[in-house]
Amino acid sequence: MSDSNEVVDFFEIESSANAARASLLPEKSKARYERTYTYFKEWCNSKNVKTINETVLLAYFNDRASNLTSPTSLWSEYSMLKLTLCANENLDISKFKQVISFLKRKNDGYIPKKANIFTKEEITRFLCDAPDHAFLLMKVAMVLGVAGACRTDELYHLNYEDVEIKPDVGIVKILQSKNKIPRSFVVTANWLQ
Repeated sequence: MSDSNEVVDFFEIESSANAARASLLPEKSKARYERTYTYFKEWCNSKNVKTINETVLLAYFNDRASNLTSPTSLWSEYSMLKLTLCANENLDISKFKQVISFLKRKNDGYIPKKANIFTKEEITRFLCDAPDHAFLLMKVAMVLGVAGACRTDELYHLNYEDVEIKPDVGIVKILQSKNKIPRSFVVTANWLQ
């Protein structure tokens, strides 16, 4: 094998590997991951950091802890950096135990906000008592959300063609779901009245 073939093979392999690395980041939040990685690299440049190690990451998260209001923000930033550093620098920061311990300590005493959840009685009262002329769209969204366990994004992408109304049931097709697997569900007559 000649040297020129080895060079061509190397460039083909390198470009294929770069394409694979680019697909590692989640498509929906790719920009956020890249922004977090860029911010980290700028922080490293401002501190004249040449090599990324556990000490550097500990100092970075200590700095970030003073700017971020929630410990969960630190964990989400850690998660994004874990993936981007693995993809771009071939560095596995999940083995950095001091960083993980630091994040756990920052999480001590944090009480997350609980989401408000409607009771069955509140849902029934809303569907029966709220005037249709003002709340019809919200009623439809509530029925579809509850009957089909739909996410907000799934409701947003729902089209008129995805809903088939029959005399006693409604058949709803969710074509764009979070896990990329289309699904359907039935809304029974007791919801349709």
